[in-house]
Amino acid sequence: MLGVQTGNAAAPVAAALGGFTSLIICSANLPDKIAIAVDTQMDDGVPSTGTVRGFLQAAPNPAVPNGTPEVAYAETGTNVYTLCRAL
Repeated sequence: MLGVQTGNAAAPVAAALGGFTSLIICSANLPDKIAIAVDTQMDDGVPSTGTVRGFLQAAPNPAVPNGTPEVAYAETGTNVYTLCRAL
């Protein structure tokens, strides 16, 4: 899934993923190895900082959370992440 939204899409807009308040684009259902590689190549490889932020999915196509993203990626072979980037 690929989506574009502003902040957390609530009214009034609140920060998503620990600080995004402008337009963001997200890609869901990324296997752990892919998520780690994308964040490392496009940003700093840390899901809670930078222009690319990620969070562990508990279900397919989740809503983007308001809180702070994951502290670190965990490569288990079964983890699935959503990555978001500020536009």
